[in-house]
Amino acid sequence: MPGMMMSVDRQSGRCGPPSVWLVEQDRYQTRHYQQIASWRAERRCYFDLIRRKRAMFWTVRVDVENTQPQPHRLWRSFDQLLGRGRTPPAEIDASALHQFFDDKVAGVRAATAGAAAPQFTAAPVGCELRLFTPAEVIQMVRALPDKQCSTDPMPTRLLRRTWTCWSRS
Repeated sequence: MPGMMMSVDRQSGRCGPPSVWLVEQDRYQTRHYQQIASWRAERRCYFDLIRRKRAMFWTVRVDVENTQPQPHRLWRSFDQLLGRGRTPPAEIDASALHQFFDDKVAGVRAATAGAAAPQFTAAPVGCELRLFTPAEVIQMVRALPDKQCSTDPMPTRLLRRTWTCWSRS
């Protein structure tokens, strides 16, 4: 009936202390996550330190060599920074590398053998490439954002600091 109240029996259980196993498991997980968080923080600090030291080393080296009247020493540093002049590892064989690329090209040609011929659009009339002057190159380098790709070993700020050396050549 709508106006009547019904009594509902509620069964209450005794709430005792939690199981010892659950308490220990909770402590272990908390301690484990704290250790992981601490390790990650230390690792992050370590990599930040390495990044700062690397940047400081090359910044000081370029600044010192840029002030000297001999630009060949600065270029030698750039070659070292970019990894030029190193002998390639012995396990890299020129004929194996050549064979790899031949196989790669053959695979691409085989995969695209049945494709339609490519269609090219002619460049608009008056569109031509031009050479840049050293002043324009310096202006473009100065306009670069302060970003660095992980595959580019030379930071943009070092490139900017050495613009006088670039303009000499």
